[in-house]
Amino acid sequence: MQVMSKIFYVYCAISAVIFAYWLKVKVKDPTFPYFENGNPVLKIHTGQIRGHPLKTENGKSYYAFQEIPYAAPPVGELRFQEAIQPEPWSGILDTTKNTKVCYQKKPPLDDQTPDPRENEDCLYLNVFTPKLPLEETSSLLPVMVYIYGGIGQSGEPTEYNFDLFLEQDIVVVTLNFRSGALGLLTTKDGVFPANIALKDQNLALKWIQSNINYFGGDPSKVTLAGHSSGAVSVGFHVISKQSKGLLSRAILQSASPIAHIGITVDARHNAFAVGKALDPNFSFTNSSTDLLRLLKTLPAEKIMRTEIEVPPHLRGNLPYNVPANWTMTIEDPTEKNAFLTGPFHDNVEDGNINKVPILIGITDEEMMGIDLTPEMAASVDNNITCIVNSKANIKEEKKLAFATELRDIYTKVPFQQNMTAFYKFNSDVIFASALIRHADLHSKHADTYFYQFSYKGHLNGLLKPLKRPPGLGRNGHCEELPYLYKYRWDPDVIPSPSDILTRKRLATLWGNFIKYANPTPSRDPVLEKKIWPKVTPNELNYLDIDHNLSVRKDPRSYKAWKQRLEKYLEHPITTY
Repeated sequence: MQVMSKIFYVYCAISAVIFAYWLKVKVKDPTFPYFENGNPVLKIHTGQIRGHPLKTENGKSYYAFQEIPYAAPPVGELRFQEAIQPEPWSGILDTTKNTKVCYQKKPPLDDQTPDPRENEDCLYLNVFTPKLPLEETSSLLPVMVYIYGGIGQSGEPTEYNFDLFLEQDIVVVTLNFRSGALGLLTTKDGVFPANIALKDQNLALKWIQSNINYFGGDPSKVTLAGHSSGAVSVGFHVISKQSKGLLSRAILQSASPIAHIGITVDARHNAFAVGKALDPNFSFTNSSTDLLRLLKTLPAEKIMRTEIEVPPHLRGNLPYNVPANWTMTIEDPTEKNAFLTGPFHDNVEDGNINKVPILIGITDEEMMGIDLTPEMAASVDNNITCIVNSKANIKEEKKLAFATELRDIYTKVPFQQNMTAFYKFNSDVIFASALIRHADLHSKHADTYFYQFSYKGHLNGLLKPLKRPPGLGRNGHCEELPYLYKYRWDPDVIPSPSDILTRKRLATLWGNFIKYANPTPSRDPVLEKKIWPKVTPNELNYLDIDHNLSVRKDPRSYKAWKQRLEKYLEHPITTY
């Protein structure tokens, strides 16, 4: 009898194990997600997290999971190193608020008050989802991942609002990443790995592939979007093979990785200049290891906010250029985990990229918010070859002829006598020409949609009213952001009916692209039943977004730029 009893108990135990395994395989985990006092609890690869319910401005419910670690804290020995996977945790991690952002070095005109949330331990992301996968049959939603801008050394994700996308049943992911000296300083010899900011983002994209389904997101429908330096990052992920399979679409607003402002001329000089600025005894003859040893002993905030001297030949040719000290670096292809190996322009032209659909565009006068003076114009007139991109592969003896022909696109008289031409030239040389070129090249390999944002309404208050010469566009850099993301939205400004319609149109176009890889899959009355045509290798079609929507061809002065650059520019071409 005792033998039979033991056999029975063994049989029951084996059956229980088999049933538990079957339950795990068939039902996955029947306990997640669950709700605890109204707050959702999920189980992701590294542990359990608790989120909380919120509502959009129009009352749609969604769930927010804020400050989820996607990497180990980049502190101590991990400072200046590539991010690594986070350690699993026990218990339930509270992810209901944002308490940390990465260190920033803000632009001179911004409020310089330090953000109390700034922390070196900052590699966290946020997930906002309209729907949790409560049933095995739940359909997964498209995902938008947003990379904020900030000239490569400032910015943080909580400045943006994504209600317009959540209301279209799109899962939204935002993230912190290292920037400035902490994210882009490199000695180009492996001691300080290059392009840490991009590699942080890349690790976050890998996290999304592994975990977004737990939030109801579809890992096969991930759109990477960004503005300004964020768009440069997006473009580099489209170019880099390290991001293959991590994104299915891309949105680039007002910046391209093939623009000359996105690449550091001498990254090693900048790295050693930081050491010299922080320690007068440090020399450019010291080793990279000496520099690493020094910088690991100093507070992260001090490193991030250090001002460095940049020699004139590294500032760019235009006499009024602000040096972009912390931008991306071309890496040696033989280096471990090399992310950018250039030449970027030729990579796009040759299709050596991730061939995903892109939506890309400009405002109608990117430099509208910058004070360009007659004195600046005079300095250019007196040295016209300074308008030639110092990174362009143009023979020295041809630069004068090229510069003269380039200026002639805009004016036959000196820039000082035609400030309208001077503004238009700067909008093109710094922003628009590279963006249009990128669209032109990419269209050979994947669907490409180009836009120009021309609408001027009550919400375009991001840039102060400025006196400008006649004949310019009306919107400077960033002026579409309040409409899409409530970026720096002035709460005292009441949107007009036309503003509200423009917000809805932009959200519909962007949302359609995220969901269907096509901004106008049908003739929507909200969009005046317009169909946005793709750019093709033979036709530079674009959508002009103003009080009305209109389909046009050949934006700005690109055709004239293209003719001259093809005449003078030689391969290999990294930037345009």
